[in-house]
Amino acid sequence: MSDLREILAERATTLAMSLRDAPEFDAIAAKRTVRRRRTFRATLIGAAAGVALIAVGGGAWVLANRDGSELIPPASPTPSATPSATPTPSSSPSVTPITYEGRNPKMTDAEALARSEAAATGEVWLAAAKAAHPGKWSKDPFWDGFDGSPVWMLVGSRDGNDILTERNNGYLVEVSSDGTPRLIVAPRPDQPGVSDGVDYPIDVDTVVYYDSLALPAVFTTSEGVVLNPRQAWGAAAAFADPSLNSVSAVTSFGTNALLRSSRPSDNESWGTGVANVLNGSATDVRYLLSTPYGATLYVPLDVAPSGSIEWSEPSASGKEPPLIDFFDQDCEVTPGPAVAITANAAGPWDVVGTSPTGDVMAPTASSKLAHAMYANYKDVFPYLSGDGPTPVLSYTDYLKAPAFVAVASADPDLWWLLLNRDLSARAWC
Repeated sequence: MSDLREILAERATTLAMSLRDAPEFDAIAAKRTVRRRRTFRATLIGAAAGVALIAVGGGAWVLANRDGSELIPPASPTPSATPSATPTPSSSPSVTPITYEGRNPKMTDAEALARSEAAATGEVWLAAAKAAHPGKWSKDPFWDGFDGSPVWMLVGSRDGNDILTERNNGYLVEVSSDGTPRLIVAPRPDQPGVSDGVDYPIDVDTVVYYDSLALPAVFTTSEGVVLNPRQAWGAAAAFADPSLNSVSAVTSFGTNALLRSSRPSDNESWGTGVANVLNGSATDVRYLLSTPYGATLYVPLDVAPSGSIEWSEPSASGKEPPLIDFFDQDCEVTPGPAVAITANAAGPWDVVGTSPTGDVMAPTASSKLAHAMYANYKDVFPYLSGDGPTPVLSYTDYLKAPAFVAVASADPDLWWLLLNRDLSARAWC
């Protein structure tokens, strides 16, 4: 790695100065960090849900101002209005409302909404979580996360049992009156009631679920992106700084709220050249799910799913480019955000294909953004393999690959920037 450090030391860009001594260029440390992050990411995905006890601002979660000791019962169906006239007697039998019971991974979105709006499973959530101090089991090192020792919070109750969550890893645990804990591995009725195979330090419960957590499988955003709220997972601690975030309510699913969060992108991750070209026009966009027990979870945002783009001509490699968020922020344990720019920013662009939400564009040879990205790629990419220099593409082939694209959204003022993962100067992670 000394060759890399010498080359980076000679670079005149801010990128080189900022990364010259970074631990990411220590191959052993990088691989160890990545392995830990991927292991933790797998644990998060298998966990029941993540929790972040943060304020989302703007009154998006109105229950946060209620007394913490107050209980929130499941929502009840809104009664229909009383008719102004007496109805004509009928001999037809009265209609019995449909009652949904048991798990149903194939439930329709209508069933999911019906369950979440009128839960029949008995859970009662606190308006605000309280610090909890459960038994010896709660201090097992298994529960430790990146933020240190486990922090347990009381978030609700069901049938005389306390419902706890671990703030860092997001597990949901029911504790009976005698102190016996059970991990609720599938808390939503739209999940299959099966164990994930992890060797937990407490008993696993695959039977209990909470109707109030039921979610639809499909939601289309104003940008035309199709979300699957049932894939929400992980803790949203990254949004703790309100000065960098704008969080707005999008819709609700019963007592669950879908939120949209945006913050300025860290353009300098690719050097000052890229930052100067984008000049504050790039924004990180995430969708979040706020649950009735106070958790804020990430909803994966895939703006151009594999196979959804129809290319005008094959890419230079002959295969579909593996597109990821423009700044390759997927190294963390949380899903990487989508990167949005103002339409036509950082151009010029040529149309190279179409997607369900609009045209797909690649930068032209005169693009300042392409030149800035290529300079970074050319200086850093050859040394990421750890086995010596890797040949780099010419500027022409870099553009033809394509190295990155912009995808128009259903919002005429917004484009998504996507990077070709095979040419990312951060591909080591």
